Amino acid sequence: QKFNQQELLAGLLLGEAGGEDRQGMVAVYQVLLNRAGLLQKHPLLVAKESKQFSILNNMSIEELTQKMRSHEKWNLAMEILESPGGMPGGERIVGDSTHYYNPQKAQPNWGEGSSCWVRFGEIGSHVFGKDMSSSMYGRVSDGKGRCYEDKPKTYPKK
Repeated sequence: QKFNQQELLAGLLLGEAGGEDRQGMVAVYQVLLNRAGLLQKHPLLVAKESKQFSILNNMSIEELTQKMRSHEKWNLAMEILESPGGMPGGERIVGDSTHYYNPQKAQPNWGEGSSCWVRFGEIGSHVFGKDMSSSMYGRVSDGKGRCYEDKPKTYPKK
């Protein structure tokens, strides 16, 4: 079956946060929007990139959407996608967070405890923040708990 872009994003949203309330689902959607803005790509292109969202590690976004189409929160997911940033008025509830995880299900090496992790807060069952060692930021970890710019930029003096 063919799905439009909004349906594919709804499938991803439900796969990643279908057990959350509206605010938890919006938070996950805003992370996708933050990544897309940082990478200057459409959110769907970001979602389809390798290792962006763990729910897609073993299935395509189309397979996930087919599975999620009958989810009880399908209409809510579609509604969230129609508002700027998922919230009336475009309110940002995760700041500039580009990462999240559920600490009950995962302990990623880039999360809490990593010197490269910048915590924003918790919404629902997820912790939100930024992994500053991510290639999105042009930084890498030296393996000793330090983050540094992979290709340092020259900044103009003020």
